[in-house]
Amino acid sequence: ESAVASNPDDVQTRLLLAAVLSSEGDGPGAIRQYEEVLRIDPDNRDAHLYLGEQYGKAGELDKAIEILTRLTERRPKFFLARYYLGRVL
Repeated sequence: ESAVASNPDDVQTRLLLAAVLSSEGDGPGAIRQYEEVLRIDPDNRDAHLYLGEQYGKAGELDKAIEILTRLTERRPKFFLARYYLGRVL
């Protein structure tokens, strides 16, 4: 978290923090970080993918489906997004 505080617009640091928070069971914290990544870089495919996954884990299926559907429409060859969408459906 101190790395994010010292460089708040660093996308890679935020993605790493989100992954750590997710692995520690802090889904809401991970969601906040993925949303911040998307504020900085709206086309970041990893942030969309893992944000959709986090919403799915949180039981917010409508949000997960919306995010992952948009991602598969924008990046039809990104098969991991299709896989995650299938898991949520």
